Amino acid sequence: MGSDRKNSKVATGWNLAGLGAEFTGILLFHIFLFTWLDEMWNTKPWMLLIGVILGFSLGIYHLVQRSKSVEED
Repeated sequence: MGSDRKNSKVATGWNLAGLGAEFTGILLFHIFLFTWLDEMWNTKPWMLLIGVILGFSLGIYHLVQRSKSVEED
């Protein structure tokens, strides 16, 4: 019974450990996508700024949702 609780805490820790990488991945994806759009549409730096704001916002949203799902388990 005690080892089940310990394994649950370890699994929760590993689930939360990857959140920083997921946040970074979401942010970088949007930065690269919107930088490419900037080059295609010649709108520098406006699309990049939109991409940073959107990527950061979606990254925070993802962090909150994942944290809630880990708390429920």
